[in-house]
Amino acid sequence: MIGGLRRNAPPGFVFAAKLPKLVTHDKWLDLGEGVEDDTHRFLQLMQPLAERLGPILIQLRPKFNFDEHAGALEDYLDMIPGNYEWAVEFRNVSWLRDETYDILRKHNVAYTVVDEPLLPSDVHVTADFAYVRWHGHGTNLWYDYEYREDQLEEWVPKVNEIASKVRRTYGYFNNHFNANAVKNAVEMLGLLDEATPEQKIVHEKISTYREESIRPRGVQPLSAFMEKDEDLSVADHLMHFTDPRRIGRGEKISDDELRIERSSNELLQAKIRGYYIDVDLDRKVIKHDCDDWRKGRHTKRMC
Repeated sequence: MIGGLRRNAPPGFVFAAKLPKLVTHDKWLDLGEGVEDDTHRFLQLMQPLAERLGPILIQLRPKFNFDEHAGALEDYLDMIPGNYEWAVEFRNVSWLRDETYDILRKHNVAYTVVDEPLLPSDVHVTADFAYVRWHGHGTNLWYDYEYREDQLEEWVPKVNEIASKVRRTYGYFNNHFNANAVKNAVEMLGLLDEATPEQKIVHEKISTYREESIRPRGVQPLSAFMEKDEDLSVADHLMHFTDPRRIGRGEKISDDELRIERSSNELLQAKIRGYYIDVDLDRKVIKHDCDDWRKGRHTKRMC
């Protein structure tokens, strides 16, 4: 599979990898748990990428804190081979201290600059390359988020500052819902005057796709029903979006299985049988995380 990635990648494409959770989450970087062998097996799997392999991200657990685990991190960094580009993403504020940055500099390991709700977007350059990660600020899921242009503009001086201190800067958007990561990445490149013509074309395709009305061939637009809908029931209205089987299934949901978390003239947020749903009345956007919704959303069919 890895060899196939290399063969199908365009010229000049650089892959980024993420250290397996087996090493970072299950075994907490503990050399006594055999993570040295696990790491070397992982690197062997990456070998077909050769010079196409860029940075490897070591994303730590939120509970992996400085006081208890600084020694484990330093021992692990002592062990890993130095002919790879390594970056560490901390998810606990206890690591934001000079001792941490000194450990990273000693090993030429990049501090991952992040944009997320729980940690500040501090810039620390600890290697000869830099690693920036935009997660987003979604209400339920951080990465279910689209950055506005003014938010991206705030990052331009930061990225330029970082780039002036290193030989290469890597930047990754993790807000992958609805192709937001691709869209925002190209927008960021544009603000930095780095976007290629091909990337601009991709951005235009995404924007055009979002603006188009998507419905199966032969299905009438909602406007065709408007004059007939005045005296219809709720179930009749819903028939424009779904089918009798799904409506019947919805009617079986008890009140105890529905929890309203927020209700206003602009936004409705709720949990239904463990799934979340956001109804943004201002933007006329519905977000929902059940699998049936995902399968039908492109045809505007409700679950």
